[in-house]
Amino acid sequence: MAEGAFVSFIANARSRASALGVGLHATFDDGNRSDLEIAAPVLVKYGVSGSFFPCTGRLTMSGYLSEEDVRRLFKMGFEIGSHGVDHVHWTHLDDGALNGEITVSKRVLEDILATKIQTVAIPFGSYNRRVLAALKVAGYTKVYTCDPGFAYPGQWQTRRWYYNSNELFDLDYFVYRSNSVRYRILVEMKGILKALR
Repeated sequence: MAEGAFVSFIANARSRASALGVGLHATFDDGNRSDLEIAAPVLVKYGVSGSFFPCTGRLTMSGYLSEEDVRRLFKMGFEIGSHGVDHVHWTHLDDGALNGEITVSKRVLEDILATKIQTVAIPFGSYNRRVLAALKVAGYTKVYTCDPGFAYPGQWQTRRWYYNSNELFDLDYFVYRSNSVRYRILVEMKGILKALR
């Protein structure tokens, strides 16, 4: 999404979400530098809460957040969570590599922020029974997936709508789809099947 389109969407999103009877919480994966330079100031300006999920293996790379950037986002009141170390499909990893992605990234962020990291966003939405079990063992209290739909308070496995940069983020459409019983059953069944693999 172009910067202007993003600003325009956020400027209207909070009041539109309220009119639709839903809450709004923005999430940003990967740890791009634009999270701090563009997204965070816009969210603050329009009073929209957010969570940022950087890949810790990218914290020293050009174009991505640095350790100090992560601290700044945290001091601005945003939640910081894990997105792993190297942005890989966790279902493709052996147990040792999976444990490293899940626990090393958590520990690095905890060291940077001197606080407990309890949320994680699964890269590519790529999960199965083994990945979910490893996340529970690691102590995460909320797991964001790419399964579309509403998020509800107290959920451990949390759905979220996402978009690609060339798409229009249509809040009315997402709420309409999420309220459809047929659609909700379909998404629920897909999630169950992924979790059982």
